Amino acid sequence: MLTIERDDLRHALDRGRFDTVFQPVFSLCTGAVVGVEALTRFPGSGVGPGPWFAAARAEGVEVELELATARRALQLAAGLEERVCLWLNLGARALVSPLLEETLTAAAVPSLGIEITEHPAPEDDAPLAARCATLRRAGVRIAVDDVGSSALTVRHVARLRPDQLKADLSVTQGLEHSIGARRQARRIMGLARRQRAGVIAEGVETPGQLRRWAELGAQAAQGFLLGGPAPLEEALAATPLAGPVHHAPGAVSTPPRELPGHPPM
Repeated sequence: MLTIERDDLRHALDRGRFDTVFQPVFSLCTGAVVGVEALTRFPGSGVGPGPWFAAARAEGVEVELELATARRALQLAAGLEERVCLWLNLGARALVSPLLEETLTAAAVPSLGIEITEHPAPEDDAPLAARCATLRRAGVRIAVDDVGSSALTVRHVARLRPDQLKADLSVTQGLEHSIGARRQARRIMGLARRQRAGVIAEGVETPGQLRRWAELGAQAAQGFLLGGPAPLEEALAATPLAGPVHHAPGAVSTPPRELPGHPPM
C-alpha cells in the first residue's frame, strides 16, 4: 500500500503539484447546471485525495493544504457566471482559520458556496457556527456534508443554519432497495424543511436513485450518472437533464434561503 510522506506533502504544497477538477450540480427543477463542486486530485501519486488530506491532518498541514486547493479552484473559476455556484470543500479547522479571509477576499466568483466536510463535536461547534454566520452575511452559501450519517446530529445542523444539506452517499446508494435508506432520506427532507434549506442529492449513479430523490423533493443532484469530475469547461458544458425532473404530487420542495451576491469580505 502506497504511503504519503512528509516530503510528498511539502512538495505538493510548495510546487502546487495537484489538479483541480469540477463536478456539475444539476437543478431537478430546471435540468440546468446550477453549480460545480471543486475536487482535488494528486496525479501520478497512485493515491486518491482522501489519504492525502488524512496525511496532511496527521502532519499538521491540513489547513494549509485545504486553503491552497481552495485558492486554485477560485483562480480557475474566476469569472464564473452568477447562475452557477462554485462549491469549495473545507473542513472545520480551515473554516475557522484566520487565513480564510485572505483566501476568499481575492475571490472573483459572484456565487460562492462552502461545503463543510469535517465536523467538530457538537459541544465544540460554537466557533464554526459563528464563522458560518459571518460568511452567510457576506453572501457565501453554506452546505453541510454527510447529512444522514451517524456523525451528524440535528442539533449540530441547526446551529450551523446551512443553506443546503448534502445527503450522505450511503443514503443515495440505498434508496432503490433499502427501506431504512428511504426513511433516512425522508428525515433529511424534513430537516431541510424545518431549516428552510435545500437538499443536494450526492452520488447519484442510477436513474432510479435520481427518480427517488426527485419524488422526495430534492432541489439538486450530482453524481456519475449526470457528470463526473472534469475540467471546468467540460463540467459547465455537461448535457442538461432532459427537462425538469418533476416532483411527485405531495413531495416536499423546500426553497433555499435567498442570499445576496458575494461581495468581498
